[in-house]
Formats: sequence, structure tokens, C-alpha cells
Amino acid sequence: MAQEAVGARDAFTLALSGGCQTADDVIVRDAHRLAAAGHHVFVATSDAGLSARCRRKRAGATIEVVPSFPLTQMLLER
Repeated sequence: MAQEAVGARDAFTLALSGGCQTADDVIVRDAHRLAAAGHHVFVATSDAGLSARCRRKRAGATIEVVPSFPLTQMLLER
């Protein structure tokens, strides 16, 4: 996993990329690892390149990509 990771009630993970890799690289790597391990993975982003990288299937792993703005609105309404 990433250099540092923090989970909240097993609902999400916050990962910091450090100085040797991009945040997008960490998101893609960790999302695929978690999905391959059987976790239901959502990535919230409006970045088309990151979305495409996350959606590439690897070993049966499925990652759902959702636009960040609607997700942010939903979380703020709770």
C-alpha cells in the first residue's frame, strides 16, 4: 500500500503518495490491489485519464469510478 494509509471504520482509505510517485499512480495501484483482494472499490474522480486507468480490468477486479462532485454533494448532505 501507499507510504501512509488511514482507514475510517473500514469505509475508506486515505493514502499519501510521498515524493517518489504521483498520487494517480498510488490510487491506481492500491485500487487494483484492494479490488483483487475482494474489496468493493470506488474511486471518486473527474479526471478522465485516472478514470480510464482505474477501469482497466486486472485479474477479475472491478473498480467503480464515480464523478467527484456528486459524491462530495452526497457526503455533505449527510
